[in-house]
Amino acid sequence: MAQYQDNSVNSGAVEPSGAPLGGIGTGCIEMGLDGRFRNITINNNRTAATRIPVSGGGFLAVRAAQKGRVYARVLHPHTELPFQEAGLVPPYVAADELSWRGLYPCAHYLL
Repeated sequence: MAQYQDNSVNSGAVEPSGAPLGGIGTGCIEMGLDGRFRNITINNNRTAATRIPVSGGGFLAVRAAQKGRVYARVLHPHTELPFQEAGLVPPYVAADELSWRGLYPCAHYLL
């Protein structure tokens, strides 16, 4: 049986890396420590020529409600989407505040 090892890191301490999201043969999306989706593959096309290194327009947001209060965070400090042009100021989590702990197949991002 595998032992749990706490691999907690802070996004400012290491090069971008992440945990794969997806099943075997379905392709993969990695959510990097900087909150960006990286190394995107479709239908398990894992060659460098077909891999999408960074998705500039993608982002992940978390919304939770408790006792009538709503909390929302965008887990992506930079995006190419025109939020400001639309008059929106999303509640970003700064890259240096993103941290995670992972043991495949789970990754726990701390807010």
